Amino acid sequence: MSVAAVLLVKDEFDVIKDVITHLQNNVDEVIVQDNASTDGTREILETLDVMVIDDPEVGYWQSRKTTALAMTAMHRGHTWVLPCDSDEIIYATDGRSISDFLGGIPPDVQIINAELYNHLPTSLDPPEVDENGIRRSVFERIGWRQRNHAPMGKVACRLHQDLVIHAGNHSASLPGVYLIGAGLCVRHFSWREPGQYLKKIRNGQAAYRETDLPENIGVHWRMFENSTDEAIIDHFHQWFYYADPKVDHTLIYDPAPVNLISDVG
Repeated sequence: MSVAAVLLVKDEFDVIKDVITHLQNNVDEVIVQDNASTDGTREILETLDVMVIDDPEVGYWQSRKTTALAMTAMHRGHTWVLPCDSDEIIYATDGRSISDFLGGIPPDVQIINAELYNHLPTSLDPPEVDENGIRRSVFERIGWRQRNHAPMGKVACRLHQDLVIHAGNHSASLPGVYLIGAGLCVRHFSWREPGQYLKKIRNGQAAYRETDLPENIGVHWRMFENSTDEAIIDHFHQWFYYADPKVDHTLIYDPAPVNLISDVG
């Protein structure tokens, strides 16, 4: 039994090394498809012990691309696939590595659901560099999260030639009748700082323009199509940044368990 993590990556310079390091501590292989990053992400990937596939296609065909990566993992001999985003930390809630956890799953369970919690930046976050000049990772600094898990989580899947991973890695489908289990958790760090958010939105807009997906898919990217950079940054501050998180009952201070990620930081 072995587990491969697969990621589609574009311009995640500030988090990609920590995410890969975490995954390498939890699974047997990491397979990354880089979508023409221009911020140094690709150069960081070259320094890490991962399989890197170049993806020049701009279009946001996430389901097709992630499913193809899952098939690559199967052909390389893996039995489970963990589809990941490059801005999240995934872990087993019982404290085991993801490989050990999935290795103990009964054979009739084909998909494992993971609850997802969104972390949000606040004025109380410590600086990136501490008083001793040591870098704090994003996952250490942004400790406040939404109290409730998001409506849609993520999945890990037992590999099968007819497996389809759906857009967003929120669900998957397999032929026949099978059981779905639980036991994984995701800490999601999509919103980190204004410049990062602006670039993410602009990249997303460009990717959706190169598809024929329905207009109701990717609305959170498309809605900024005619917006200025200033308007997008204002939106970040209005919805994703908290000056005083202590007074908001929807938030809780609960840092990601970086003790499970020994090389992050």
